[in-house]
Amino acid sequence: MLWACLLLPRLALDAIQRRLPHEKPFALITGPAQRRVLLDANAAARAAGLYPGQPLLAAQALLPDVATLDHDPREDAALRTLLAAWAYRYSSLVCLQDGDAILLEVEHSLGLFGPWPKLERMLREDLRELGLEHRIAMAPTPLGACVLAAVQDGLALSDDMQLQRALARAPIASARNASAPERTPLSRSTGIRPSTAATIPGSASSDPIELSTWRPP
Repeated sequence: MLWACLLLPRLALDAIQRRLPHEKPFALITGPAQRRVLLDANAAARAAGLYPGQPLLAAQALLPDVATLDHDPREDAALRTLLAAWAYRYSSLVCLQDGDAILLEVEHSLGLFGPWPKLERMLREDLRELGLEHRIAMAPTPLGACVLAAVQDGLALSDDMQLQRALARAPIASARNASAPERTPLSRSTGIRPSTAATIPGSASSDPIELSTWRPP
C-alpha cells in the first residue's frame, strides 16, 4: 500500500478564517480562565510577535488591538468531517489521524488519477481553494507518511527501504512543522513521543496500526 498524509497544521485557525476572514491581527484563545494562552495566530499577528502558547496578557501587552476568539473544537471537527468526505473523491480508504491529519490510501488511486505528482497537485489545488494551509507526504506506511509530512513537505517515498533511510535521518525531537507554530513539536501532529523516527513502531513497517477509518454517514 501507499499512503498520503495531508497534514493541516493550522486547522483550528483555518476553520475560523474560512467563516470569518481576518486581515488584521487575530488569535485563537484556549486554556482555563486563570491561564488563557494563544492556540494560534494569523500571519498579521505572528508578524507582530505573537505566537502559539503565549499568555494572553503578554500578547495583549505586545499588541493591544489584537482581535481574539475562544477556540471551539466543534469548528475543527466540522471541518475535519467535511475534509474526510472530500477526500473520498481521491481514495476509497480515508482515515482521520490525530487532530490535524488525514490519511488516504493512494496506491489504487494512482491508477485512476495518474502518477503521484499529478495526484499531489490535484490535492494541493483543492486544499488551497478551501483555504487550508497544508503539508503532504507519501510513504508505504500511514505513520511513516505522517512523520514525513511533519519533517518535510512534499516528500514521496514508494518503498520500505527508502522510508527506513529517511526516518533514520529524521530525529523526532528536533522535527518541527515548518508552517505550523514554531514551538509545536512533531509529537503534537503525529502523537509520537520525542525519539528518533527510525524507532517508532509502525513508521517504517508495513504491519498494520490502529487507524480511525472514516466512512460517510
